[in-house]
Parts: sequence; structure tokens; C-alpha cells
Amino acid sequence: MGTERLNDVADYLRNGLSPEELERIADRVPLANGTGDVTIVANVTDDTVVTGSSRSLKRVTAQELQDKQFPEPQWIIPGLLPIGLAILAGRPKAGKSWLALNIAIAVANGGRVFGSYDSVQSYVLYMALEDNERRLQNRQGMIFAAESINAPSGLSFLLEFPRFDEGGYETLEQEIADNPRIKLIVIDTLQRLRRRKRGSQHDTYAGDYEELGRLQKIALASGVAIIVVHHTTKMNYTDPFDSISGTSGISGTADTLFVLARSPEANCMALHTKGRDTEDQSIAMKFEPTTGIWSGLGDIAAMQMSGQRKEVLEFLEQHGPAEVKDIEGGTSLKGAALRQLLKRMVEKGQVERPERGRYQLPVASVTTVTSGTSVELV
Repeated sequence: MGTERLNDVADYLRNGLSPEELERIADRVPLANGTGDVTIVANVTDDTVVTGSSRSLKRVTAQELQDKQFPEPQWIIPGLLPIGLAILAGRPKAGKSWLALNIAIAVANGGRVFGSYDSVQSYVLYMALEDNERRLQNRQGMIFAAESINAPSGLSFLLEFPRFDEGGYETLEQEIADNPRIKLIVIDTLQRLRRRKRGSQHDTYAGDYEELGRLQKIALASGVAIIVVHHTTKMNYTDPFDSISGTSGISGTADTLFVLARSPEANCMALHTKGRDTEDQSIAMKFEPTTGIWSGLGDIAAMQMSGQRKEVLEFLEQHGPAEVKDIEGGTSLKGAALRQLLKRMVEKGQVERPERGRYQLPVASVTTVTSGTSVELV
């Protein structure tokens, strides 16, 4: 017998199927997902194979993938902030909002971020959900005065916004559609947009991933960067990104992560960053409370290395040629870290190794450690 399209349960029963037979069929049919129709053969028996159309999967070979040409990432701050979702986290009163405002003003004005990074001039929407107009006026006015600039025409503020589960996503999409020139959005802070009532199902990884995942999709689909200001925990972690409050569903969803924290080694604040399109960095930062300006001082690792090299040079200048154990006893450097540093210094010609395990300043130069200059002897 031929096949017949059956639309609902009544059609199946009219074709002679008992409720028991229909139940057995239902157990073998994929759940309806709106993407295909199920075709059934009349007079079905237990041996009948029920088939249904399913969504075809997109497959690509390794060679096809290798041959594809992809555009470069779109940047708001080249090398630091691409299009997508970014998390900016730090402890309360660490200066996160000042940092975010510095970024917003620099991007809207097409200026340098932290005095160190070029930006792509863009329209900026800043959701200052924990501020009022008076405080915002005072803060931006301090920055304008310090930078000798006028208020950028491309910077606007919102002081209230619906929560995610109260139409927040839809309102955000509409805001972007109505203002297509906006390329950077700052949400300060995440907590102001999260669900008011967060049951156990929303406190899990899945809940965090769902909330932030939808935000990320909006950012990527709209071609904007969204910076979400968030908190870190009070616990001290070796990896600063582990301190981001919440489950890893938050950090795992973001395209870029920023953590503002104190660096005990460099004795300053540090902006740690990593992302899918960015290199891992730890930037030494300085905040000037009288102007509201955050300044980048350089790479923390390089600063630490510079200080360590200076320590070795000072020791050798004072004590002359020395073995590793002597340098260990007279500096803060120990073991493998010291040996690696000495190896790099030999490669750069900053110290010499006349014999195995013994180091000295180059005999062809006099190094003035305090000034960091070298005078060649002729």
C-alpha cells in the first residue's frame, strides 16, 4: 500500500491504528522540532521503519577550511578591544567605572586609550546604571579638563535600562537598530541588568552562560563591542581571571576579559587582559584621582624584568665577578629564575660569562646602573 500523509492523532486512528500502536510509533519517531515532516505508512506493524526528515548538518573538510579567506577582526581599540562581548572586572572601589569612562571618552573622541593605545573613533552608549547626572557631569568634566577636550558629540548616557528578563535584550537590539552608528556599549554594571529573582537554575553555569551568551550574540550580530562592568571575588587567585565573580559561564562566554587588580610584584594596579583575538597582557596602570585619568605604564613583565636586571647589574658593579650562589645571596633572585635571567643578559651582552657559573660586567664598557646608560671605553 502507498504512503499517506497523516497530520494529527485523529488521522492515525481513522486509518485503523489502535492507541497502543500509536504509542509504539511515537516512541520511534524523533521529537517534532518544526524543521521536518514525519511520513507514516498505513497499516503500520512493529516491523515498520518510521522515517522523518531532519536538519542537514553543514560539513567542511580540512582543505576547504584551509582555502577559505576570512576578514580580520574588527577593532574598537586595536590589539586590545575587538567587536564582541568583553568583561571588565575588579573589586569594589577599584576604579572600574573610571576606567570604563576613560575608554568611552577616548573612543568617542578618537583619542588614545590610557595614553598608550590608538582607538577607532566611534559612537558610544554608556549605561551608567549606578550613577546620577550630577556624578557623571563631575567625572566627565574632570577628564575633559585634564585632556583639554570638549564633550564628544558621539557619547551618550543611559541611567536606567530594563533587566534582561524584563525586555532588556529586545530593548538593546532596538537601541542598536535605531542608532546604527553606535559601535561601543558600556554596561555599568552587569548586576543591574540580571534577573531580580535568581532561582537555583539561574545560579549555575548554564544560567550565567545563557544570560551572557545572548548578550554576546547581540554584540557579534550587530558588529559592536559591549563592555560589561562586573565584580571580582575577595579571594586571591594565582590566575587573576579566576577571580571574576560567578561561574565560568561568565568568563567562558566573553570574547575578551579584563581584570583590574593590584600587582604586588610591580607595586601598582594592573589591567590583565586576554581574549580570543588578543594576546595575553598585564598592563601596569596608574590612576590620578585629581584628574580621573587612568594611564598605562607599560607591560608589567617587562617592568619586572627591567627591575631584576638592574638588581643584578648593581650587584656585579659593587662586587665584581661573581658566581651564581653569590648573586643569589645578594639579590632577591633565586634558582632557575636567576639562571634564566643571566642567560638572557649574556645573550643581550649585558653581562659576560668568562667561565661556567661565573658572571661579570662586560669588560669593554662601564655600566652606570642608576642612569641605565653605557659608556664605551676607547
